[in-house]
Amino acid sequence: MDQYVRCSADGKWMVYFDFSDESIHKMPREGGPSETLVAGSLRPNNQFDLTPDGKQLVVGLHVPTGQKLALVSIETGKTDKDLPLDAGANYLAMLPDGKSVSYVAVENGAQNIFVQPLNGSGPKQLSRFTQGTGPSKGIRSFARSPDGKQLAVVRVSRRSDVVLLKEPAN
Repeated sequence: MDQYVRCSADGKWMVYFDFSDESIHKMPREGGPSETLVAGSLRPNNQFDLTPDGKQLVVGLHVPTGQKLALVSIETGKTDKDLPLDAGANYLAMLPDGKSVSYVAVENGAQNIFVQPLNGSGPKQLSRFTQGTGPSKGIRSFARSPDGKQLAVVRVSRRSDVVLLKEPAN
């Protein structure tokens, strides 16, 4: 089963995660055999993005100490850059300027959006939600406007109440 497809900016490649071998592959847009970009043995995160120029794959790799952020050449499959990444980072998304990647991680018991510059400096917390983890709470997706000035966030919060009903007294 394949999921999380992205298309390169030049329209040449489709890049996708294959759950059968837990690898990231590329395939020509016109069809044909796929090539492995990131082998399952490197434990790539199944959610990734491409740089705005479409030349690099941006992916979290699970390592013994947590995760690292890898920039992988779409053409060669070679890792161009490794950076530290929050162990719980998920939903990686490149910023439109190509200088940073954003992701969701839990901080103080709540899911928030962080921005990790690709120059190696530390991440910055972008959102400041105070509650929300688990299957019924938290951030489900987010996207930046093409100019990078606006952020849309889908955040779920389900509430429930317990009510005790009694039969009326006669």
